[in-house]
Amino acid sequence: MELIKSISILGAGNIGIAIAVDLSQKRDLTITLLTSKADTLQLPLQKINTDTSEILETSNVIITSDYSTALSDCDLLIITVPTFLIKDTIEKVSEYNPKVILFEPGYGGKEFFCKKLIEKGCIIAGLERVTHISRLYEPNKVRASKKKELNLACLNTKETEKLCNELEYLFDIKCNPVKNYLTVTLTPSNPILHTARLYSLFKTIDFNTPILNQIEFYSEWDDASSKQLFLMDSELQSICNAISGIDLSGVKSLPVHYESKDEKALTKKLRSITSFKGIKAPLYLKDNKFFLDSNSRYFREDFIHGLCILKAFSLIAKIETPHFDEVLRWYENISDEELWTKDGCFNGHSLHNVGLPQNYGINSIDDIVAFYQNSEL
Repeated sequence: MELIKSISILGAGNIGIAIAVDLSQKRDLTITLLTSKADTLQLPLQKINTDTSEILETSNVIITSDYSTALSDCDLLIITVPTFLIKDTIEKVSEYNPKVILFEPGYGGKEFFCKKLIEKGCIIAGLERVTHISRLYEPNKVRASKKKELNLACLNTKETEKLCNELEYLFDIKCNPVKNYLTVTLTPSNPILHTARLYSLFKTIDFNTPILNQIEFYSEWDDASSKQLFLMDSELQSICNAISGIDLSGVKSLPVHYESKDEKALTKKLRSITSFKGIKAPLYLKDNKFFLDSNSRYFREDFIHGLCILKAFSLIAKIETPHFDEVLRWYENISDEELWTKDGCFNGHSLHNVGLPQNYGINSIDDIVAFYQNSEL
């Protein structure tokens, strides 16, 4: 694998700005930020480190809305846009030939949209979790905390370890190779973490129900949310155990990830994480009352493009997921989405253009193994 010199970042949100600032501190790199906001986004870009209060700025970034400018000579394309935009985004990217595409994060069935790019020889890579916990406070400024470690998996290459070494240098974060991309796809991150919390908080209301107060998403985490999270995490582990023929030992359960042996310990842990403080529940204010924000990424991304992907794998693995189902049924009932058809099939119209394995010809465990083992370490 050749050294990475030209990097494009697709998306100028929380993560995209933080990455652009960090990478621009390295010498001899060409950094391009590809965004629909190019006409209004002003330099310098700024990142305030929420752990140390250190301020980093950069003007050494090309900002453009033109795909040709960003991708004509691109060694590494980092895609940070929401998962619900990925399918259309990949169709545009597929007109070009980036050497490596890195999804940040990599879960959500994104790999299924990349057939044309894989056929061109593009390496598809994904991180289990994002590089930063980051929040925009102005269009060109973020407050961000960088992760201590990254886990990376790839499709279409046997050089995952070499790419890890490159990313470790670029981000100044330890980067570990993961055995196969399915480990990333099944990572119990936001698709379980966010949906369990939202269901526990709001399962008795809908988008039209007024709420008196704003709620801290993590700092006010409770044991009921931890219980729901434990139950859903256990179902995901059952799915992993049922998929034979591919090593999924790297799918670390959330209690292990957060070093929490029981519900109370998990509640205490999530309440204490400094980088999570100040993150609010997805509510908006109207007439002095708060309402659930159906346009929030918590809803638009983590149910249809998150938990539904995990549910789809459970069907292939023939694993019952009653706790997944109660959360998804709640979301289906309060939204305009159709997840189950009238005859009970998990194939409602809202899932037809989503990265479900079944939508891409993967209907058995043998199909799963055939798709993901081609790059297994």
